[in-house]
Amino acid sequence: MASGLSGMMLSQLYSSLNQPCTPMKTINTLHCQQPASERITIIARNTLIPFCFALALPAALGLASSHADKALARHNNDTRPAINQQVDPQVNQDKQQRLAANSEDIRPFRIAIDDTALDDLQQRLARTRLPDQLDGISWEYGTDLEYLRELLDYWQQDFDWRQQEARLNQFDHFKTEVQELDLHFIHQRSSRSDAIPLLLVHGWPGSISEFTEILEPLSNPAGDEVAFHVIAPSLPGFGFSEKPSSSGYSPERMALILAGLMEKLGYERYAIAGGDWGAIINRHLANHFPERLIALHSNMILAGPPADEARRENITEAEAEARAGRQAYMSNEVAYQQIQGTKPQSLGYGLNDSPAGLAAWIVEKFHGWTDMPQGA
Repeated sequence: MASGLSGMMLSQLYSSLNQPCTPMKTINTLHCQQPASERITIIARNTLIPFCFALALPAALGLASSHADKALARHNNDTRPAINQQVDPQVNQDKQQRLAANSEDIRPFRIAIDDTALDDLQQRLARTRLPDQLDGISWEYGTDLEYLRELLDYWQQDFDWRQQEARLNQFDHFKTEVQELDLHFIHQRSSRSDAIPLLLVHGWPGSISEFTEILEPLSNPAGDEVAFHVIAPSLPGFGFSEKPSSSGYSPERMALILAGLMEKLGYERYAIAGGDWGAIINRHLANHFPERLIALHSNMILAGPPADEARRENITEAEAEARAGRQAYMSNEVAYQQIQGTKPQSLGYGLNDSPAGLAAWIVEKFHGWTDMPQGA
């Protein structure tokens, strides 16, 4: 995995929207809303790390205006079928039968990391130089030293990448070019003729590896439960998708890329689901293309405060305490956003060169974003 990504640098993706919230758009019985502001950051990594985040490889992204993309999306909207437009079932079936066909545009892909990359990883882990840690401290200042020792020992002695590689390769992987980027995606089709297309979008720190336990139950459920054709892309710069070489890859632009992928696959209407910045990308997709969506599922709901100050402050005492408590907690949890969103290149040198440093950087967020106690 790492060998094909030499020179990959840490970067960030965030979008700051100062305009007022847009009106909510109905997607069947579900809703989406664009908040007044948002900020997402991601980091690049160029090594193989244990299972839960083994494929999360964000690359060089950045910031730029997406007005041209918006104009293109509006133009495309004019040619999309209306949400209640009837589509000939036979046409849909014929189109979906073409999706798995091999062609020059959609190419089968198999994960096969070169042995030299795995050997390099082991050598780097063996040369790890760990820092010290203050007495009586666990996770207060970042990743706990003893926890990291155990993790690195497991990584060197017990973790089997080839086993994980085989586990991932049991699914149907493809690559195709969308907006001049070579995108990797899993396209796990159901055997059911009534299956619903589902775009499943990961976040950070994460990857398609997070979906391995649900792809089969979603595509081939038991009994008469709803079945899905699951499309799980690696976002640009992650995993086996091509890394952008220029800035401008905001969540909105990512949404347009994924909409382009679904269009290229032949899906006119589909459901979308995601979490973390996958949820934010999906919200943009819903705002741009509501007529294409059957439903939207999100496990991370964001909304901006009311623009009117009087309305913003018209909250109960309990709500004010909850807001203050959350703000106090988050004030100590956003350092990674600051560095990733301002000086990602500097951080990237360390994370790209040191698998131990990369593991410490990522596992601290997995620990902090769960309900585990500090000493756990």
